[in-house]
Amino acid sequence: MAYNPKSYRKVIAGTMTAAMAASAFAVTTPQQVADAQEQTFVDVPPTDTHFENIERAAERGIITGYSSDNTFRPSDNIIRGQAATMMARALDLDVPETVEEDLYPDVSATHTFAPVVKAVTEAGVMTGRLGNTQFDTGLDVSREQVASMIVRAFDLQPIEGSDAVVEDIDDAYSAHRENIEILAQYNITSTSDNHFNPQASVTRGQMATFLERTFDVVHTQDSGLVSVTAVDQNTVEVAFDHEVNAEDITADFFTFNNDLDVLDAESTDDNVITLTTSDQVEDTAYTLSFDGERTTLSFIGSGEAGDVEEVAIENAAANVEGSTATVTADVTGAAEDAEAHVAIVDADGETVQEADVAVEDEAISAEFAGFLPGEYTAEITVGDAEASVDFEITELLLPLEEAAATTTTIRTEEGQALEFTVDGYALSTAELEEAGYEVEYVFNDNNFELNEEGLFDASGFSHEDTISYAVEITDGETTVRTDRQDVNIFDANVATEVTEAALFIGDDQLENNQAPINHDDEVEVKAVGAVNAFGEELDEEIVEELTVEDIRSSVSSVANYNNDRLNLVNEGTTTLTVSFDGIEEAVTLDIEVIGAEELSAIEEAGETKRFVRNADGVVGNLTVNALNQYGGVWTGDESVDVEITDAEGETVIVDQSIIDEGQIIVNLNEVTEGGLEAGTYTVDFTHDDVELGSVTVEIIEHDSNDVDSYFFDIEEDVLDLFVEDAETPEGEVIAPSDVVVTEDLTVNGSYEGVQVDQDVVSSALEALPGNIEVTSSNLDVVDINDSDDNTEYEVVAKGAGTATLTLVQVEGGFTTQLASVEVTVENSAPQVTELTVKEDEELVVNAEGTMISNLEALESNVETITADMIEEIIFSSSDEEVTIVIADLYGGGTFVLPATR
Repeated sequence: MAYNPKSYRKVIAGTMTAAMAASAFAVTTPQQVADAQEQTFVDVPPTDTHFENIERAAERGIITGYSSDNTFRPSDNIIRGQAATMMARALDLDVPETVEEDLYPDVSATHTFAPVVKAVTEAGVMTGRLGNTQFDTGLDVSREQVASMIVRAFDLQPIEGSDAVVEDIDDAYSAHRENIEILAQYNITSTSDNHFNPQASVTRGQMATFLERTFDVVHTQDSGLVSVTAVDQNTVEVAFDHEVNAEDITADFFTFNNDLDVLDAESTDDNVITLTTSDQVEDTAYTLSFDGERTTLSFIGSGEAGDVEEVAIENAAANVEGSTATVTADVTGAAEDAEAHVAIVDADGETVQEADVAVEDEAISAEFAGFLPGEYTAEITVGDAEASVDFEITELLLPLEEAAATTTTIRTEEGQALEFTVDGYALSTAELEEAGYEVEYVFNDNNFELNEEGLFDASGFSHEDTISYAVEITDGETTVRTDRQDVNIFDANVATEVTEAALFIGDDQLENNQAPINHDDEVEVKAVGAVNAFGEELDEEIVEELTVEDIRSSVSSVANYNNDRLNLVNEGTTTLTVSFDGIEEAVTLDIEVIGAEELSAIEEAGETKRFVRNADGVVGNLTVNALNQYGGVWTGDESVDVEITDAEGETVIVDQSIIDEGQIIVNLNEVTEGGLEAGTYTVDFTHDDVELGSVTVEIIEHDSNDVDSYFFDIEEDVLDLFVEDAETPEGEVIAPSDVVVTEDLTVNGSYEGVQVDQDVVSSALEALPGNIEVTSSNLDVVDINDSDDNTEYEVVAKGAGTATLTLVQVEGGFTTQLASVEVTVENSAPQVTELTVKEDEELVVNAEGTMISNLEALESNVETITADMIEEIIFSSSDEEVTIVIADLYGGGTFVLPATR
C-alpha cells in the first residue's frame, strides 16, 4: 500500500466519528474511561502524569500492556517494534496475521513484530535504518523520530503565524526540525523551558500522550471547532468554522472536565453554540470534549455572575382519589424538558414509588397508584431545587373488576407464596383483610391449604409435580375470582438447563475448547454450568453429576459422536449440540480439533526483565513461558536454543535449555563463569530455526544491604470472620465463633524496581536506625502479632471494617513510613436481629440454667439458631425469663424471652 497520509487521516476521522455515534448507546468513550479515575494498569495510578492519556489509549486498543502482571511500565523506553505496534493500531492499518517473507535481515517472517513492521513499512509511517538494511525492533526511539512519525502519519500542517519556540531545535537532525516545530505549534510536545530534547529516548507513557494529543488535534480540526470562550460564570460560547444549530448539536455533545456541567445549548449565531453551564470556578482551566472526544480547546473560568434564573418549585400539590395520587407543581427557571424526579416516601421514611418526568410548560405532573392506607410525602427534585407535599390515603378502594393468580413456579419447600393481583395491584392477603376484604384460596385438591402466614407447604412434593389454585376476593357486595392457575413445583437442587459445556481430558478442562486429534486419552464433553428452574446457578458438585445423553456435530468430518464416545476425525472447527440426561434443551459448544502441537513463541517476547547482581552473582533465573501455535502452554519437553548478546551486539553464549512444564529457565549464573556482569543483554530463543522471541535482560549491580523501597505481601487482603468447618490439627471441629482468623504478612523490598531476597530485606531493616514496627490504623478491625523475624508478621482479624497496616521506622520523635497495605475484614455470618419463641412452643432451660435445651423452639430472622450463636444465657426463675446474649460474630444482640427450667 502506497503511503498517503490524508487517506489515513480520513480513516482515523471516520473511526472516531463511528465511535462517537456509537457512544450514544455504548457504555463508555475513551474520555469517559479516563474521567472515571479507575486505573487499567497496576503501575499507572490516577496520579501518574500520563494517566489520562494511557487510559484513553487503552480504551481505543492502541496499547494493551503486559498480560503477565497487568503493568504498562510507562517509564520504560519504547522500542521501535513497540512504536510500530502503536502506530499501526492508531492508524488502523491493515496488519496481516502472518508474513510470508523476511522483511529485513533482522526481521524474519516469523519475528514477533513482523506483521506490524510490514504494515508501517508499506504505509510509509516508518522505514528501515542504515540505508534500509535493518529495522532494529529492539532499538529505543528518539523524540525527534517520533515527531516525524506523527507529522507524516497524521498529515499535520504548519500553523502560519505561530509563535511556538523550540530553544534546542539546532540539536535535532535537520530532517526532523520542521516536524518538531509543527508538534510544538500544536502543543503536542511541550516543556516548561521550551526545550524539546530531540535526542532523548521516548518512554511508553510519553508515546501514549503524544498520540492522544494528536487525536485531540485531529478531532478538533475535523469537527470544525475554532474557539471556546467564557462569557460569564454560567455562559460559554463555542465557535465553529461552519454553520451550526442547537437542533443538530445539543447540550449532550459538550462536556468539560473539573465537574463543570452543561445545562443547555442554543444557537446564538450562524456558527456559534452558546452553552449554559453550572457555576464556573474563577481562574480554573476547563477543557472541552465534543461528542465524547477531547479537543485542544480550553478556557479559564469566569468570576462574572451571569443572568441565569434559579430553578424554583412552587404550588406543589397531591390530588388523592381512592388509592391514586397525582402530584403536580409549577417549575420556573428550568429548561423545557428538564428532568424532574418525584419520590413517594411512606411514614417510615422508605421510598415506595418514584418516577422521572419532564418539565413541560413550566409544570410537572406524575401519577402514582396502588397505595395502601397511610401517610405519605411526595418529594420533588428539579436540578438543585427541592419541594415536598404531604398526603394521606385513608382507604383501600378497589372496584374488584379483575384478578389474576400470578405464581407459576414454587420450590419443594415450606413457606411458598401463591401470589395474585387484584385490579392490577399486587396486594397480600393480610393487607386486603385489614382493609375489610375477604380472601379465599381454592385448590384442585381439598386437602391443600395455606398456613396461618398465608403460605403453602410444598416440602412433601416431588420435582415437577403440579398443583392448581385460584383466589376469590370480595367486599361483601362484589366478588372477583382469578382464573385457575397451574403451578409447577421444582426442586431447587435439580438442573433444568445446562448453560455451558466444555471439553475435558480426564479432570482437565481443555483451554479454548481445542482438542488434540492425536491425544492418547479420550476427549469428553462435560457440563460446567447449569441452572435450576428458578434461573439460579447450581453448585459445582451438582453440575458434575450431569451426564451426556447425545451429541450432534455440525461437521461430522471434523468430529462425531458414536457409541457414547466423541470421535475426533480431522483438523477443523465444528459446533456440537449436546443433550444431557433429564435436561430438555440442548447446549451448543464450538470446538476446534487441532493437529500436533508445535512450539511457536514465548509469552514474554519483547519484554524487559530486570535482575540484581550481588557478591554471589545474579539473583534469580530468567523464566519464560513456551507457547504452542494456538497460544496455549507448550506441553512437550523439547530443547530450545538460547543466545545471549550484550549491548554491543557481541554474542556472550549460545546454549540450550529444556522446556519443563511449559517453562524455559535460564540460569544467568551458569551461562558464563561467575555469571553475567551488570549491563543490558538480549536473550533470543529459537527452536529448529524458528524464532520464538527475545527478551531484554537488565542486570543491576547491587550492594547486599541496599534496598530503596519496601512493600508488603499478603495473600488475602480481604478476610472473613465467619469460617465454617474449621478443624484443629487433631481433626476436632472448631465452632465459627471460636475461630481466630489470621493471615501472614511479609515485608519485601526492591532495588531499582527489582525485588531482592528476603534476607537482604531483613539485613536492610536491621541496618536502619531506630525501631521497625508494623502498626494498624484500627485495632478493632485488624491487630498485628509481633514476630522475632522483622519481615514476617501475622495479621489477626478482629471486626468488620477496613484498616491500613503500615511499616514504620521510629527514631525518637520521628516516624518514617516505609510501606503500607489496606486490609478489609468482612463478616458473612448470619446476623441475628430478631429472636422470639415459636407459637405454641415453650422455651426450656437446662437444670443448671446455662443453656437452652430446645433451640428448635426459637424463631429468628436467620434460618436456624445454633448453640454457637449464643454467647451467654441468664435465667431468672422468679420472672420465668431468660436473657440470651448473642455472640459478637452473629450480631451481639441481647434478647429477653419467656422460659421455664
